[in-house]
Amino acid sequence: MHFSVNELLKRNRLAIFGERDSAARMKELETIWLPEGCFVDPDGRPQGCRVAGKISRLRLYRAWAS
Repeated sequence: MHFSVNELLKRNRLAIFGERDSAARMKELETIWLPEGCFVDPDGRPQGCRVAGKISRLRLYRAWAS
């Protein structure tokens, strides 16, 4: 499946980083990210399915810090 850059950015922000349900988030990750996809931040470089765990921890931290 091919997506435009704008569609990928929108889905990544809303359906992955904005999704509270981890199962729905994982489904979206599997749809728009490649298995070798990489999320880079100051704490490290998780790849593949570990990206979902990192996003969950970021969501928890953001909720706690608010």
